[in-house]
Amino acid sequence: MFNHATAASEQIHTGHHKEQATVQPVRILRLRDVVRKTGMARSTLYDWLNPKSSRYDPTFPKQVMLGRQSVGWLESEVDMWLQRRIADSRRG
Repeated sequence: MFNHATAASEQIHTGHHKEQATVQPVRILRLRDVVRKTGMARSTLYDWLNPKSSRYDPTFPKQVMLGRQSVGWLESEVDMWLQRRIADSRRG
């Protein structure tokens, strides 16, 4: 799995006061991690990402370019997408 960048907190200076702001850790998932997390096949994920596919899902999180040939997904976006799918399936 791709190492994730973390930042516990940063100081924000406003006028004469210092405030402590918490920055959430960013975690990048590689394809195999997204496959594991969603329980879907690689080919299904690629179909969801492909606008030309009949299975295209515009709500599925977009990839983040990590390098010239490396992509990943923000774990927080994948988690939110899964939560929406769960909520939608229970509504109707």
